[in-house]
Amino acid sequence: MYPLSKENMLTKSKIFETMSQRDPGCGPGGGRTTDDVLHKAGIVIATNKYNPNSRVTATSCASISKQRRKLAVEIISPWTAAMKEQRIETDGDTKMRTEF
Repeated sequence: MYPLSKENMLTKSKIFETMSQRDPGCGPGGGRTTDDVLHKAGIVIATNKYNPNSRVTATSCASISKQRRKLAVEIISPWTAAMKEQRIETDGDTKMRTEF
């Protein structure tokens, strides 16, 4: 923590210069939460309402799991073999647009 005074005025250019030097480069985009966004940018904000946990101890970027792929597998997996066969059988009954 650094106390601010008139001699050491904190300006926007100083903030962005420091941020660009310390940016861990954890990837493009924001994050799922405000904490994720700040962590990816390498910023720690400590106030009386917000206390950063031990989250800042890591110096490398954590990989984000692919939730969508797991969800797609769960959606497809309930199809049983009998359901797939029934679907194939009914596909033969429908006429294609070229047969009209």
